[in-house]
Amino acid sequence: MSAGGGPRDTKSYWAALDAISGKLRVTRVPNTSILEITATSPNPREARDLANATAEAYREFNKSLRNSRVTEARRFIENQLKDVETRARRTEAESGRSGGQPIIAPGAESTVLLSVFTQVRGDIEKTRQQRIELERSSSG
Repeated sequence: MSAGGGPRDTKSYWAALDAISGKLRVTRVPNTSILEITATSPNPREARDLANATAEAYREFNKSLRNSRVTEARRFIENQLKDVETRARRTEAESGRSGGQPIIAPGAESTVLLSVFTQVRGDIEKTRQQRIELERSSSG
């Protein structure tokens, strides 16, 4: 036994895992996301229980993985939204330096500012839409 002394460090734990592993075969059905679980045992109930427990453990793992991906995507979109809103405020402040009125003077600077402002507004809307869609998919 190792210094950790946890159940996973014992020989009996690993022997039990080996015994279970020898009774299970999991394969992916080609060109699908379906897993085929085959359990063998002289006891039909044990075979059924092993197959069902394996399927349930996989469902829980897959659900947890999907939830963590949704959480990560939501965090990314929220950070993107904050960044775009910050850029929009900065652009609005820069365009409003002429007494609160947008710069209307002809020239390259006003054209560039208008272009950046339009792009930032589009980015904000796109990011908000992504956030709404993500919230819908995670609540379903």
